Amino acid sequence: MPERLYISVFDPPNGDNFMLVSNTITMPGKSTFTFDLKTEDFLKAGMAVLNFYSEGTSHYLVIIRASDNLAAAETVPAEEEPAAKKEDRAEGNPVGDPKDVVFSTSNELSEGKDIAEIHSFRMQELDNGSLRFTVEYTMPERLYISIFDSPNGDNIHLVSNAITVPGKSVFTFDLDAGAFARSGLVVLNFYGEDTNRFFVFFSPTDNLPG
Repeated sequence: MPERLYISVFDPPNGDNFMLVSNTITMPGKSTFTFDLKTEDFLKAGMAVLNFYSEGTSHYLVIIRASDNLAAAETVPAEEEPAAKKEDRAEGNPVGDPKDVVFSTSNELSEGKDIAEIHSFRMQELDNGSLRFTVEYTMPERLYISIFDSPNGDNIHLVSNAITVPGKSVFTFDLDAGAFARSGLVVLNFYGEDTNRFFVFFSPTDNLPG
């Protein structure tokens, strides 16, 4: 690998069954990296992603499928797919009823444009001062996900370790209610290269609780 890349291992899309972040960085020349996964976690996830990455958007992904590497592998049904990795979620209990998010989209995908769809987008107030957003979507595979307030991410800037997978999926993330209220427009971004993006726009003006 190129030198000075970081290494992580997680189950897509959100690392809910395992999320390993190594202190190792890549060095020049041939190297070896060894990691352990619990068999039951690997079976439950159905897949592992070995990610070599930089602080920007440079990634080299190695996909390891349980069905190809473990006898009698069992995968989790789509309806049980984990929603978000631990870092994307805050501890808190729901307050009141969830509501539909008012949003708009901009499909700038160069690949898989015709299959991209937001099936539902909901928000839930929590008792810890956070808002929980849950989006059900279909996207081309191997896109990354970020959330920021336009234009520069001054109040909100989240980059998930999730990558999109084939079929209908669910992604859940929490935002601080105060940061959300201070933002003019928030963007959920599914992206690959600069010209391969799908934006979901939503604003606190249309979506604050109450």
